[in-house]
Amino acid sequence: MGWQDRFRYRGHTLLEWGVVASVLGALLAVFLFHIPQYQEEAEQVQVKYVLAAVRTALAARAAQLGPEKGEIGLRALAEQNPIGLLIDPPRNYLGEFYRPNIGIVSHGNWYFDWSDKTLVYFPNKPKRFSSKPSKFLRFKVKFLRLSNSASNENLRAINAGLALEKIE
Repeated sequence: MGWQDRFRYRGHTLLEWGVVASVLGALLAVFLFHIPQYQEEAEQVQVKYVLAAVRTALAARAAQLGPEKGEIGLRALAEQNPIGLLIDPPRNYLGEFYRPNIGIVSHGNWYFDWSDKTLVYFPNKPKRFSSKPSKFLRFKVKFLRLSNSASNENLRAINAGLALEKIE
């Protein structure tokens, strides 16, 4: 048997190509079936990331304002757009509106509504974000005051802060 005989039968049969095509087709079908789930999970992660960034920026600014301006500064900060505290707003942030028309807001975008001072997200799949079906996710900066009373009134301390809370 010479070298020509060794290389004569190196091709693949039609059956082998059929098996490879079937396996690739099955893998592609499984992948395509899961794409919507991955997109929804990615959207949830993106929303959590934006909220964490806003909460961090809010806490940093509140810590900076607290000693300087006290409660008045914190209350004023609670009335502002929290996205303004970020160095870079999210790419899907549309801007500030006053009771926007639903037609101008598309799915997967953030905006700030001055009418009730809420940060709003319009999800692609609202059912994934909460048990109650809601078109929008709304968040509001709230002023919080915690009072710790001691036995002596002179030692009474008032702690104030801000929180970004989800509202229904």
